[in-house]
Amino acid sequence: MGGSEEANKATSLHDSSSPSQPLLFKPPSIEEPDQPDQPESDPTQYLQISYNYGPRPFKDLPFVIFFVFVVLCTFGFGIFSVFHKNSNYSNLSSYKYDLNSNSCVKNSTLSGFHEPRFDFYSLSSPGSVFLKSLIWTLVVTLILSVPVCFLLLLSLKHYTKQIVYVSLPFFVVIPIFFNVYWFVACTVSSSCSDAFPLVYRILVLVFVFLIIGIIVWIFVANWHRVELTVKIIGVASDALSKNLGLFVVIPLLTLGLVVYYAPIVVFLVFARLNGKIVPKESKGEYKCVWKQDSWVPAYYTLAILTMLWSLTVMVEAQVYVISGTIAQWYFTKEDAKPRRSIRSSLRNAFGPSSGTVCLSGLLICFVRLVRAAVDSASQENVPGMVNLVLRCCVKALLSAVDFLNKFTINFVAITGEAYCTSARMTYELLKRNLLSAVFVETVSTRLLAGITFVLSAIYAIVVCAILKGASSIGVYAYVVAALAWALLIIVLGFFAHVLENVIETVYIGIEERFTEQRSMRFTVACPSVEIIGRLLLPLLLLYNNYPTYLVVLSFDLSNAALGLWAHPAFCLLKDRLQGSGKTTSLFKALSSNIKNEKRKGKRKATMICIDNSEWMRNGDYSPSRFQAQADAVNLLCGAKTQSNPENTVGILTMAGKQVRVLTTLTSDLGKILSCMHGLEVGGEMNLSAGIQVAQLALKHRQNKNQQQRIIVFAGSPIKYDKKMLETIGKKLKKNNVSLDIVDFGEEEDGKPEKLEALFAAVNSNDSSHIVHIPPGGTAISDALMNTPVFTGDGEGGSGFAAAAAAAAAGGGDFDFGVDPNLDPELGSCP
Repeated sequence: MGGSEEANKATSLHDSSSPSQPLLFKPPSIEEPDQPDQPESDPTQYLQISYNYGPRPFKDLPFVIFFVFVVLCTFGFGIFSVFHKNSNYSNLSSYKYDLNSNSCVKNSTLSGFHEPRFDFYSLSSPGSVFLKSLIWTLVVTLILSVPVCFLLLLSLKHYTKQIVYVSLPFFVVIPIFFNVYWFVACTVSSSCSDAFPLVYRILVLVFVFLIIGIIVWIFVANWHRVELTVKIIGVASDALSKNLGLFVVIPLLTLGLVVYYAPIVVFLVFARLNGKIVPKESKGEYKCVWKQDSWVPAYYTLAILTMLWSLTVMVEAQVYVISGTIAQWYFTKEDAKPRRSIRSSLRNAFGPSSGTVCLSGLLICFVRLVRAAVDSASQENVPGMVNLVLRCCVKALLSAVDFLNKFTINFVAITGEAYCTSARMTYELLKRNLLSAVFVETVSTRLLAGITFVLSAIYAIVVCAILKGASSIGVYAYVVAALAWALLIIVLGFFAHVLENVIETVYIGIEERFTEQRSMRFTVACPSVEIIGRLLLPLLLLYNNYPTYLVVLSFDLSNAALGLWAHPAFCLLKDRLQGSGKTTSLFKALSSNIKNEKRKGKRKATMICIDNSEWMRNGDYSPSRFQAQADAVNLLCGAKTQSNPENTVGILTMAGKQVRVLTTLTSDLGKILSCMHGLEVGGEMNLSAGIQVAQLALKHRQNKNQQQRIIVFAGSPIKYDKKMLETIGKKLKKNNVSLDIVDFGEEEDGKPEKLEALFAAVNSNDSSHIVHIPPGGTAISDALMNTPVFTGDGEGGSGFAAAAAAAAAGGGDFDFGVDPNLDPELGSCP
């Protein structure tokens, strides 16, 4: 259902570093750049997600069309029923059977009848103490429910751990209490003890205690999931406190549903009036009865199904709005604040994703109908084990569908994907984290339900005590207290419902973060397998050495002491690269990469502008300007994509007939590196056009939270004057686009001065950089390793950048650039 649009989704949805992939995977192909992507070939690619802030295409459109058609049919036939009604229905008692005409005729002697009415006013006048007490109690309860919900939200936000830990024992204490209570009560009662012998009572008692023991064991064995639940509830409470507008929007949506229901209810009433009065024989006598038109029962079915479907659609739309709003808050940078998030979620729910919401509502409506049918069948007490097993299986299946749909609509709100695509995301999430999802939902829902019940009960007791002490309504105080309890539990239940949906959204976000962290962690696999890991591939390409035998990079980035360097696989790699001349820098880079914690940098979108002009054929940089530039580009691409899974890189050329975009912004390192192969060299560099195209590409990036950066390689003369370049720089600065300039090669026509003028115009808070690399000596890639162009701004560099920068520092006098006294494990390799 996703269509071809799924190939163009945000690359954060298609991160190949998902932990579900095999640890030993094939490196990105550099031989076949034109091979089309297949985003649906591996459903695990959806695990790493981010909120889709960009424009969303319409999904599952046939279902919203079908829903609108059903609603129009309901309203159309309803309007017909209003104008086609038979006014004689109210005078049915005035008709009698006429033997002469063999039909029912109106008896003019009967003067209708007076319908008795219940006069509530006569029962309880406004001056009644009971009515006054009831009205004032309900009004005060409704007013107090607002601060009660707010205080509960703040308590869950700041004291989550204490509340959860205090509540957990009740999961065990309450079953133990009821188990002992029924045993004692049945033992004391003579009738129960006679019907239920002591041996059976003891067996049931022990069996229930065994179940309670299993529950305790589940809590102990999954204590880390308790910590996860505490974190999720705390984050969800914080998220809801930052989006209090949901408590206004959700009731308004419910009110809109009631307004929508009103004409349908009117149509159902008028549909009953469509018919005629006909004679009917009963026990030899003819009576006049009302016979509805044949289409009325069908309309009743259509209208009721429409109302049920509309109800489930509205419920799913509310979940969509809650999830979309919270997801925007969760995936927004800490120093930023989402704007109009609720409005955006409403627009998406009733716009591009309306078809998906209708489909989800249709599925839930079907599940509810089937479940009602099963419950109705179970009340008939049909004997047989087969029937019991079938009912249990059907209920389990329906619960599974309901549970799957619950997370699916959350994924739809976050990503904007079609229902089937989001269902696959949900399946992959639950396949790996089913126990966590069930555990979090069970603990959170039971916790909120318990808090709701306890607070409502305490409030009802207080109300009852106040009424009995301050009023004279007597026993009616219990009635008023019960109604106040019901009202408060409805309000708190609504609060719990909203918070539960927030918890589900936050759970998806936190699991995505955990998945992202796990995707950056590897363990030693098999010493005989010779495949390279993602983090080694850019280094190997950088040093122009793509050996026949490669090795697994299997390490934990947060642990330096793994005994990995003595592993035969690394010794094999060292032997393979012995004569490359780059072994020292390479192995020192790997050593630093192992020892440095990978730091997650800010999300960035980077466009790299390559100089492929005629001047790139010169050999003043080994082996040529273009090849040296290509090595540096490979290095930068690897550093940018590896520093953060949500980083994207694009490449364009500035020479030739026109500026040419080789690859748009993507995080697929293989696609980025492969676009450089077979690139033609010729023509003159058009710096201005290249920067403008790069800025346009950054403007249309899918993730608007990414910082924008352009990296320009300038190795040929610049035909523009300083004033023109300063204008370009000011425009970039105005649009918050950082610019890194790598100046190498020609210095004619004041090229360094022109680039310095461009740099001065664009630089803001040292976010832009310029590097001048003279010919001869150091390669461009080596020169960049110690510069902010490679290491990043104020982050200390990513793990990849830090490793490569360490490699550029030189190997020293030790074999492979590593002092064996500092790293004896590496020195132990033969």
